[in-house]
Amino acid sequence: MRLKRIGGEAYLNLARTFRKSILTSSGIAIGTCILIVVVTLSQTSSAHLNQQIDSFNVNSLTVQSASEIPINAKSESIAAHFPEVTASGRAWMVTALTPISLFTSDEINGANVVQSPVFAASPGGLRAIGAQVSSGRLFDTGMALRRENVVILGTLLSRELGIALVMAPRVLFIDGQPYSIVGVASNFNGFPLAATGVIVLPHSVKSILSSNLNTLGSGAQYSPTLFIHTRPNWATAVASRIAFALSPRNVSGLVVSSPANTYLLSHVIAQTTTRFLIALALLSALFGGLVIGNTLYLSALTRISEIGLRRALGAKRIDIWLQFVAESLLLSFAGSVVGISIGEVGLVTFTSLYGWVPVERWTLPLEVLALGVAVGLIAGLIPARTAARIEPVRALQR
Repeated sequence: MRLKRIGGEAYLNLARTFRKSILTSSGIAIGTCILIVVVTLSQTSSAHLNQQIDSFNVNSLTVQSASEIPINAKSESIAAHFPEVTASGRAWMVTALTPISLFTSDEINGANVVQSPVFAASPGGLRAIGAQVSSGRLFDTGMALRRENVVILGTLLSRELGIALVMAPRVLFIDGQPYSIVGVASNFNGFPLAATGVIVLPHSVKSILSSNLNTLGSGAQYSPTLFIHTRPNWATAVASRIAFALSPRNVSGLVVSSPANTYLLSHVIAQTTTRFLIALALLSALFGGLVIGNTLYLSALTRISEIGLRRALGAKRIDIWLQFVAESLLLSFAGSVVGISIGEVGLVTFTSLYGWVPVERWTLPLEVLALGVAVGLIAGLIPARTAARIEPVRALQR
C-alpha cells in the first residue's frame, strides 16, 4: 500500500505542475529518440552497404584448371560442402558460333536462323554467378536430374529472335536439336558474354559437340569455370582452401581468383561509424538524464515546506526518497515512450524516402526503454537523497 500511495502522490505532484513535467520529460524523450534513430539507421545503412558491395561480386570467386585437372560435377559437390559457400557450380562457353533456329507460328514463314554462341551452366553455377531472368525462370536441380533439353536465352539474342516474354512453351533448335525455352536472361554478373547466346545444361554439351557443326568455333569445348559464392566476408578464406580440397596432390594446377577483401574494410568502417554514433546517442540520453536530475533537484529545493509538513505529519525519510524516485521513473518512462514512438515513425518516413528496408532488432525499443528508465532513475537518486535529508523543523521554520 505504501508504494501505491507514493506512486499516487508522485503522479498528483507531476500533474499539478503539468507544463514543467512536460518540459522535463522532453529531455529524456530527445535522448531516447536520437538513440533509437541512430542505432537503427546505422544498422540499416550497414545492411544497404553490404548489399551494394555484394552486387560487385566481392563475395564470389572462380576456379579454373591450368592443367589436366577437370572441373566437373564432383568439383561442384566438393565446393558446396564448404559451410561458408552459399552456391557453387560450373559455367563455360561451349561453341563460339552455332546455328540457332526459332520457327514462327506460321510454317510458311519458316524459321528465324541466327549464328550464336552456346554456353553451358549448371543450376548452382547460375546461382553463384548471380543470374537473373526478366521472364521465365532459371534452371533447377530437377531439370538437371531429368536431363531435360532446356535453354535460357541471353538478353541480346532474345531481342534478335523477338522473344521478350516466356508466356508459353516454345521450342528453339540448336543445329537441328530441339530445346524448350524456359527463361530470358536479364543479368549475368561475372558472365557477361552469355547475353549474346543461349545457355544449356551441362549434359547437353556432348550432343551439341558431337553433332555436325560446320561453323566457326565448332572445334573444341572451352574449359569450364567453377563459380563460388560465399557468405559475407568469407571469400578470401574459401579461396585459400578450395584448391587443396579439389586437388590435394596438385594445388598449383588450379587457378583461384578471389576479390580484394573490401567487405572486411567496409565492415570495419561501418562498425567504427556505428560505435561513434551510438556514443553520441548515449551522450544525448545522458543529457536527458541530467535535465531530469536538475529539475528534480530544483523541485526539492522549492518544495521544502511541503516536505517539512509531510515529515511533521509522520512521513519517513524513505517515503520522501521513494516519492522523488517515483517521479523520476514516471518522467523517464513517459519521455522514453514518446521518444521511441517519434523515432520509429521518423525512421519509417526517412527510410521510405530512399527505398531502404529498416534493419532493426525487435528488442531494440525495449532496450532503449530500459536504458531511458535507468538513466532517469540514476538521475533522480541525488535529488531524492537531498529531499529525504531535509529536517522537518528547518523546513517549517522557512
